Amino acid sequence: MLLSRVDSLLYVTNRASSQGYSMNEVRHFHHIKQKFSQPIINSYGKWSERESIVLFTQFHDGSIAFGEVTPTPGFLSLDFENAIQESKKWADGQDLHEDSPLAPALNCLRAEFWNPSWIPERKEIRKCRLFFNNESSVYSGGAVKRKVGLLPEGEEIPMVKDWVSKLPANSSVRLDPNQSLDPSSLKRWIDAFCEEEKIQFIEQPMPHSRLDEMFEMAMDSPVPLALDESIIEIGCMQKVNRINWNGYFVIKPSLLKDWSGTIDFIRENPNKSVLSTVFESSFGYEALARCCSFSLLDAGIERKVYEGGHQEFPEHHKDCISLPCIANQRLLALWNSL
Repeated sequence: MLLSRVDSLLYVTNRASSQGYSMNEVRHFHHIKQKFSQPIINSYGKWSERESIVLFTQFHDGSIAFGEVTPTPGFLSLDFENAIQESKKWADGQDLHEDSPLAPALNCLRAEFWNPSWIPERKEIRKCRLFFNNESSVYSGGAVKRKVGLLPEGEEIPMVKDWVSKLPANSSVRLDPNQSLDPSSLKRWIDAFCEEEKIQFIEQPMPHSRLDEMFEMAMDSPVPLALDESIIEIGCMQKVNRINWNGYFVIKPSLLKDWSGTIDFIRENPNKSVLSTVFESSFGYEALARCCSFSLLDAGIERKVYEGGHQEFPEHHKDCISLPCIANQRLLALWNSL
């Protein structure tokens, strides 16, 4: 794995900001690239490298926080040249527009879980495994996610049914077509698995543009459905809450602009909220892991594509992680080493 700093700046701002930042606040950012040990393959194509911008701040009281901007294929694009200019403005103490591409990272800096006295609501998080087509792992049960919609249905559905049948009885399977289905193909998947108790849900089976059709099918489907990409399209969990979706919610906090509102939603829906990674850096991943404490479901935060990297924390790669997983000062030590 390659972790490289492309650009970084360190400033100390000496004025109060209308966005709530204090005087004498240290602001720093890194532009980071990380190669995956194996590509992520889904209906959007092949993804081999994560590129992101990570913000760091040290407040006047000495406390620290991190936030990350994580463009992700199929979810969020980013003009890096513009984002770096925005990062320089922010580091120089300037106020940014609320629609700044840095908004998710800026909001994360104010999340409650960076407080040194924060106590997690759930202290241990179980991970959902991510199935790779070229692996021959033996699963011991629990949640496992598999990307589908990659082959013709006549070939793929029997293959997946055979795979599911061999999993332990206590498995919870999440099938993810990444919006690649239409109503007729979704019905074929539902019919194929309607009696399979191991299926937890089918994740975002159709494009957001067909949300109304997906909503209607979810009302009567014997196989639960989950929203994923639609959450990012809608923009915030408060708006998502208003559509009265009856299934699961796969939530990627790193792509949303309101961490506090997202946490409130998860607290109110702990049995329907599945936290999900977009393969953040170690800094953004720690924020995500801490956010998982508000949900009661296994989290989709497997990090195998970075395992063994010299900038990785071994604790982030355990099947069950304790919270907070990495202390703020250890994150700071990594930051200072970049």
